[in-house]
Amino acid sequence: MKISLGDPVIALALAGGATGVLNGALMLGDIELANRFLGAIFGLAVVAVLWRLGHRSRGAMVAILLAFYASWELAVQLAVRLSSTLEQLFQLGLISGALGAAIVAAGFAVAFSGARRAPAFLRTVAIGAVAGMLLQIDNPFPLLVVWQALIGASLGATVGRPPAG
Repeated sequence: MKISLGDPVIALALAGGATGVLNGALMLGDIELANRFLGAIFGLAVVAVLWRLGHRSRGAMVAILLAFYASWELAVQLAVRLSSTLEQLFQLGLISGALGAAIVAAGFAVAFSGARRAPAFLRTVAIGAVAGMLLQIDNPFPLLVVWQALIGASLGATVGRPPAG
């Protein structure tokens, strides 16, 4: 099996993993500042990879970027609100991870018909939920690197060929 950076699954998994490391490092610094930009950093990397692969619809790229930003904001807010009622961090991670994945999958569905298929959408949400359970580890790196790399790979599997032109 040949591994190619031109393969959206590989390219988006690598972008997710790399930005997961960056985002983990940012969280170890100023957590408030980091929380404002983590979704945008991952989203920018995804959009850059898609653009490089030939997907150049500005509207679709803006929708994807906004979905990544919103997913982080809403998932974090949900986790904060639920933390007073759910005592288990794995439950928080499960719910927040699924929500974040659902939002980015919906953003991808704007641009890619493959992301509109129920199995692809559900796969992404399930991956987000399971990877979200890494929230219980007292270190941001496992959660961010694993969640972002796996979500990137799952979304990459929905990307078709770029439009001719």
